[in-house]
Amino acid sequence: MKSSIKIILGSVLLLSGIPVTQAADRDFIYTDKSEATTVIDTRILEKCEGASLPNARCLPAASFLGPHGRLANFRDILWLLGTVGLDGHERVLVIGNNRTEKDFVAGLLYLAGQAKVEVLTKMPPPSALTDGGTGRSITREKIFQAPMRDQLLILRDELATLLKAGEPLALLDGRSEDEYWGERVRSIRGGHLPGASQLPINSLRRDLKTNTATLPSTPDPIAYAHNARQGIAYFTLLHAGAGVNARVFPGGWAAWAVSGNLPADNASYPDARSSTVKVESRQNSPQSNGFGLMIVGLAVGGLLTSLGFFMGKRRTA
Repeated sequence: MKSSIKIILGSVLLLSGIPVTQAADRDFIYTDKSEATTVIDTRILEKCEGASLPNARCLPAASFLGPHGRLANFRDILWLLGTVGLDGHERVLVIGNNRTEKDFVAGLLYLAGQAKVEVLTKMPPPSALTDGGTGRSITREKIFQAPMRDQLLILRDELATLLKAGEPLALLDGRSEDEYWGERVRSIRGGHLPGASQLPINSLRRDLKTNTATLPSTPDPIAYAHNARQGIAYFTLLHAGAGVNARVFPGGWAAWAVSGNLPADNASYPDARSSTVKVESRQNSPQSNGFGLMIVGLAVGGLLTSLGFFMGKRRTA
């Protein structure tokens, strides 16, 4: 039987500022200590396999993402969890040195149905990393059997239908302020979902440290960010850290913006003229004009040389 892992990091909560006691579900929490027997290390594979906590399994955030950072379908995610020996009934401790990636993996585990998910608020010191972590198996070690918490997920088409029907929805946008207002565009278009309120993830983390966070009063808000990685991390902070019983739209603004027929507030579009101006200025620059004149000069010189050659042959004939 695996021995329990006891981790006590002293003032971790003071440093991290995550109020553990405010979790919406005691099966999904931030913690500074744990007796979990299963550890999921979300760092890159090289670091995890080099040194980690006893019994750790390596499961970097990138394992769940396909091309362009898109989230894999949940059927594949459940299969993937089986390759690190999870069947869904374990008490799991999630560790990592990147907050977004750690929270993303923890949120996915919870959504997938993992019985109890604890998120370590700070990476343990090197002295605690006594063993090398174990990577994924090629095949499943166990079949993940826990029922999904799919009531916490909302997909794009479902959300679009609810908005079109005029359903009263509380939407929370976790992106930065300039992205929310369409001043910074990382997708085909900028803006935010119709009626969404702004609660940036960085501001929420900061305000939770001082217990000054302004949280939504409406029940079951729907959280989203730019993409699945950031959106599910935002869901984790809301749910496990702020005590908000949130749902999540994992595709986020990136998935919403690509469909031009979906409504948006403060819609904006990338300014294509900036690249055109650069091309024109490059074409009209002194270097480009000089290069063009040089080509013309070489062409004229070649023509005159050829003409002289033929004229000389004609005189000698």
